[in-house]
Amino acid sequence: MAQAEEPAARGWRQKWDATSLAFRLFLLATGWSLLALLVAGVVLSTWYRSTVERGFQTLLDVYSLNLVASVEQNEGGLLSGTPNLGEPRFSSFQSGWYWQVQVAGSPGPGIGSPSLAGSRLEMPPPRDAPYDREFRRDAVIEGPGGRSLLAVERVVIFDTTGDRLNFLVAGDLGDVEAELTAFRNRLIIVFAVLGAGLVTISVAQVRVGLRPLRRLRLALSAIREGEAAHLEGEYPPEIMPLVRELNGLMAANTKIIERARTHVGNLAHALKTPLSVLMNEARADGGRLSGKVLEQSAIMRHQLDLYLERARMAGRTRVLGATIEVKPVLDALARTMERIHEDRGISVVAECPERVRFQGEQQDLEEILGNLVDNACKWARALVRVEVRPVGQSQIEIVIDDDGAGLAAGQREEALKRGRRLDTSRPGSGLGLSIVSELVELYEGSLTLEEAPGRGLRARVVLPRA
Repeated sequence: MAQAEEPAARGWRQKWDATSLAFRLFLLATGWSLLALLVAGVVLSTWYRSTVERGFQTLLDVYSLNLVASVEQNEGGLLSGTPNLGEPRFSSFQSGWYWQVQVAGSPGPGIGSPSLAGSRLEMPPPRDAPYDREFRRDAVIEGPGGRSLLAVERVVIFDTTGDRLNFLVAGDLGDVEAELTAFRNRLIIVFAVLGAGLVTISVAQVRVGLRPLRRLRLALSAIREGEAAHLEGEYPPEIMPLVRELNGLMAANTKIIERARTHVGNLAHALKTPLSVLMNEARADGGRLSGKVLEQSAIMRHQLDLYLERARMAGRTRVLGATIEVKPVLDALARTMERIHEDRGISVVAECPERVRFQGEQQDLEEILGNLVDNACKWARALVRVEVRPVGQSQIEIVIDDDGAGLAAGQREEALKRGRRLDTSRPGSGLGLSIVSELVELYEGSLTLEEAPGRGLRARVVLPRA
């Protein structure tokens, strides 16, 4: 069983291609999970950006209202005041945080925060950034040092002088971008860890979910190799109907084969008895017609035996679970053939790997190998070499070489025909190769005759592997 499990398990690991059910389930689960994470990341990033920008504007609004409350204008129109807005960066040179107060339409500098250091902030024209109903507007402007600033401006009319004063507060947008970048980096790290976890969970989910199918595959392999008669064990409710149908199919197949064998046996007995009576009567009669009756009856018996044997072979090749290890059969056959041809000094060398199994009945393998090796021994001078090697996961190849005279290409085709003998100097009926050919065909294999190294004959047989 261990030998059967290794290829099955290896195939399970390797077949994660575009057509596999495991790959499709993994792709679907992982794709939707990663897409959900991507959408969630975009939504969270956008929501956080709008929240930060809205909070930044609110902070500037608070500063501008405090600025309005902290500045005074005397009757001469001079502005005064030392606003304390609670932000030390308004006092740091070109810190990116500034305030200024000017009389609208006045060319004078007005007053400003120490961070301006005599510079002046310019708002865009009202047509580009209009005021709202509360005489407030905001815009992105360029400040000292080329920094991008978000500026909030309010227009207030002082009762004492009737002047319109512009109160402007600006903050560095780089602070907003820095906060957004930090949040985005943390979000990427968190979502990357979460995505890796989701991918791992998807792989585990697919493997655990499809594990019953792997068990079912191994169980079918055990049946194919003759280690079990039907599927056993508990399976999930979704797979149990398939298990029951497969067991029913195998049971029905066995019944059909047994019924066919019974009918074949009954037919054999039903026909052989009348044929025996006819032949006995013909022999007793001794007339001129009896010879023809005996001749045709013998032909009928031969044909009956032939087609009954073919039906028997066809029934055996379709029996599930029939397997046999090749090496013991081949070794025993090699010893037997050496004893049979001992008088001619024929040596049979057999090479076969361990645990190579033929998918079929032992007597069929013995018949195939026996006919081919015996034929090679008849025509060999001193050596017959038999080599068995696996071909892929489903076939075995048997190569039988002799060191005889070999056959021409046209003679090889003739040799496979039923009853065709190219040389009558050797014993035999000429049916061996054609019987092998028919038996190999029933197993959906192939038989070819080729020129062997050293100009002998090579027989190459391909059979199903268990």
